[in-house]
Amino acid sequence: MIGRKSLIIALCCATGIGALTAQLVFRSAKTPLTGELPSQTALSTLLDHSFTDYNEKPFKLSQWSEKILVINFWATWCPPCREEMPYFSRLSEQYAEKGVQFIGLSTDTAETIRLFATNHRISYPLLVGGSHLISLTAELGNRQSGLPFTLILDLNREPLLIRTGRLGEAELESVLYRATARRLDKMSRTTAN
Repeated sequence: MIGRKSLIIALCCATGIGALTAQLVFRSAKTPLTGELPSQTALSTLLDHSFTDYNEKPFKLSQWSEKILVINFWATWCPPCREEMPYFSRLSEQYAEKGVQFIGLSTDTAETIRLFATNHRISYPLLVGGSHLISLTAELGNRQSGLPFTLILDLNREPLLIRTGRLGEAELESVLYRATARRLDKMSRTTAN
């Protein structure tokens, strides 16, 4: 009897541990589309804030209200940030006519960004965000406060992707392909009505 009870307890424990392990694996494997959502206050702050590029030209992210936004928080001293930029530039050019706007928000100074831009061909605006950006990114879903941090917003300003760390080109293109297909579908339905 004791042997049988021990076996039942062991099986229950194993099942519980298995379920817990599966739950942890499931949580860590969440797709970026269902990650922790940014606060609406942080999104409003980001979209309504006035930034400047390294030539002091003013920008508001809200000026691209008809675009899917790929907002990349980066720094010149960050190797994964620099690794992303060549394919971000390629995809920026490829998806521009499909209603996608890439934006680079840097924690660096205008002069540092200007020097970087003269040595690298970047096809999207590089804006000066300052060091306070890191605290804002925490409210946007960047719980590790790491760089790079990428946030992709659809036309309704709902997050399509939230990623801390280097974002692979294939994954980014997959998200953009789906997002632009939905945008096209929505536009064609609106035109049909």
